[in-house]
Amino acid sequence: MQKLGLTILSFVFCLSLFSAENFDTFTGKVTGNKVRLRCGADLDSHIIKELNKNDLLLVTGENNDFYSVLTPFDMKVYVFRSYII
Repeated sequence: MQKLGLTILSFVFCLSLFSAENFDTFTGKVTGNKVRLRCGADLDSHIIKELNKNDLLLVTGENNDFYSVLTPFDMKVYVFRSYII
């Protein structure tokens, strides 16, 4: 139960408003194991979850070396783009 509470708290911490971007949304596939889903578009940002190979994500934008992805809770989080096809 405590882990679920921490996960929900992490998602709330990462809640952000969506800005209008000129980006074609697509479904991306994770190419590795333990790929980190982060709160921000940098390696120092809080880790929300580790993804598994072949997980699917809705990619909604890009920020430097990261893709922004949409969670089921309508929050924008980030994943390093070299792990997504």
